[in-house]
Amino acid sequence: MIRLLHDSTRLQWRVTNVNPGKAIIYMDDSMDPRVMPRQPVNLFAVRHDGKYGLCDRTGAIAGEARFDLASRGTEGLAAVAVAGKRSLMDRLAGHEPKYAWGYADARGQVVIQPQFRACGYFSDGLAPVRAGDVVPEQCRPGNAGFIDREGNWVIPPRYGNARQYTEGLAPVYMGPTRMWGYMNTSHKFEILPKFTDAYSFSEGLAVVNAGTGDSRGTWGVVGKDGEWTVRPKFDRALPFAEGLAPAMPGPRDAAFAERQGQWGYVTTAGEWAIEPRFAGAHPFSEGLGLVADAAGKWRFIRSDGTTALEVDAYVPYPFSGGLAPVAQRSAPERVWGYIDPAGTVVISE
Repeated sequence: MIRLLHDSTRLQWRVTNVNPGKAIIYMDDSMDPRVMPRQPVNLFAVRHDGKYGLCDRTGAIAGEARFDLASRGTEGLAAVAVAGKRSLMDRLAGHEPKYAWGYADARGQVVIQPQFRACGYFSDGLAPVRAGDVVPEQCRPGNAGFIDREGNWVIPPRYGNARQYTEGLAPVYMGPTRMWGYMNTSHKFEILPKFTDAYSFSEGLAVVNAGTGDSRGTWGVVGKDGEWTVRPKFDRALPFAEGLAPAMPGPRDAAFAERQGQWGYVTTAGEWAIEPRFAGAHPFSEGLGLVADAAGKWRFIRSDGTTALEVDAYVPYPFSGGLAPVAQRSAPERVWGYIDPAGTVVISE
């Protein structure tokens, strides 16, 4: 039996196998599940007879559902995974299988063989991936780099982590300094590593964390010159989209005293457009923001904060490509499906 559980502290969903003695399987939609694709989703992962396949908005599975895991896809490519064989001892101990990730196209055909430990979304023809066991010289398995649509290394896997390119820059994590910076497509840092955490650019702005080393700081906003446009004052924040960013007030924010631990949305100037009152929030997408109340009920809101659509389901991600993934509350196994902006389930298992 598969159930979907929400980790409200990380805005992350995980697929958990709840049969006794079985492994826990984390299904990340990208290398970092908190990060929405900056390109519209045009491939959707769907499960059929215990395997995953890819489909378009109509729900027609391309080819055969034959993958052990799959994600949504952008630019015509979606990450897919196959599970490695486990020894008898591993199975008895309930150890999680090791997955090799690659990419499949809109026909469901593998175009980049499964070989990576993790894969991200394609954006501007490049995707962040975490290297498998076979790596270029002076690189280590598990390090992050970027590949093109043929699976060739454009930026070798020499970094601790990486997120997707947007607006010509990608957040890259330097393990030795424990800091994030922004790299251009020529493999040069435009903004030197100096942030404890950093998200991809959107609308010329990036949400970053101002901590030092292992110490988590508050979040603020920088421009492409790396200078602050909004000084750090948020306890949590996520990337901008459609002029708004989800944020949680920090001690330096006037809303902190009454709204501590609650999410709202701020403008590019760092002012509250939608006052903090939600237990969870995702960036706006296709005109709607996705929020949750304290009871874990999700709904979509408009930019003025009014409710556009209530959903009697778990909703892990906002709309992209006209569909949003859901896990039905009414079904005990809470299987995956996709809804349209009217709330109609248009793709289901």
